[in-house]
Amino acid sequence: MRKIVLSVVTAISSVLISPFAGCKKNEPTAPNVSQIRYDVFYAEDVRFKISVFAEKRESPFIADGNPAPLSPFVLVKLTPKTEENAENADITAKIKTNEKTYSAAFDFKPVSTARECRLYPEKPLSGGFALTLTVNGEKFVYEPKSLKNKAIITYSAAIFDVKKYAKGRLDRYFSEYTGEIRVKLVENDGFNYWLVEFIDETATVSFLVDAQTGEVINELR
Repeated sequence: MRKIVLSVVTAISSVLISPFAGCKKNEPTAPNVSQIRYDVFYAEDVRFKISVFAEKRESPFIADGNPAPLSPFVLVKLTPKTEENAENADITAKIKTNEKTYSAAFDFKPVSTARECRLYPEKPLSGGFALTLTVNGEKFVYEPKSLKNKAIITYSAAIFDVKKYAKGRLDRYFSEYTGEIRVKLVENDGFNYWLVEFIDETATVSFLVDAQTGEVINELR
């Protein structure tokens, strides 16, 4: 199962939960964080698989080792399950929360059947929202469900678990204003993991953390 998880993480890295799973009282706050993917929502029907990634991230979003202030961000990924020509279709996504509605068009990706769109809500996205896809004028409505388990550690705890595991190699990220940290919730086969990335001007080193136990499963370079 670990090999499956690592393949999932590699794919996520190559494409590039209230939010924050809540930082608990007296828990240290991780510095220099430029991305927090705090929840993953999922829906599907006979036509599409849909993943909704809820985040806070810097803008502009650049892996340059220089973190910027965070803002709410939502990525919607659409993967066709049939042989229809979705990669050339006009597709928009609309997310309706209790307060407001946000919409955006999907990007065209000529070398992939998957499509993505990006939304910028005023507040971090949480559960209880409706997603409407409009595909060449035809509407489809979904209620994506969170894949985040209840009994998991916070993203901040995962970062400090990695710091402890690294035995000094990453201390500069915590003592100086240098480099940036990205942390993403990953789900696979019902299990949750935190993918924690440490980025400076020259390199990126990533760690996969069991979100239930805090154990560092693997180091990726």
